[in-house]
Amino acid sequence: MKEETEINIEVIDFCGVSQELSKNICNFWWRGRPVDGRLMTTAESLVVEYFSLEEALQLISNKEYREELLKIWRNVGHPFFITFD
Repeated sequence: MKEETEINIEVIDFCGVSQELSKNICNFWWRGRPVDGRLMTTAESLVVEYFSLEEALQLISNKEYREELLKIWRNVGHPFFITFD
């Protein structure tokens, strides 16, 4: 599967769904690993870079997004369904 940053990934598993009720948005979360390609910026991805979990958590200011990332990373209780206001 080609990711929007032009990386080809192998999907490992389905993690879950999160819903942002106030914005009418559903996010479907998958885990994968890069198999080939080179990171490239696109209209959807203005800046692309790899980060460790610790670095990513320091950069993410949105509390709900941090929670989603940790649920995916911990790989416990999958598939999950969480909602945010």
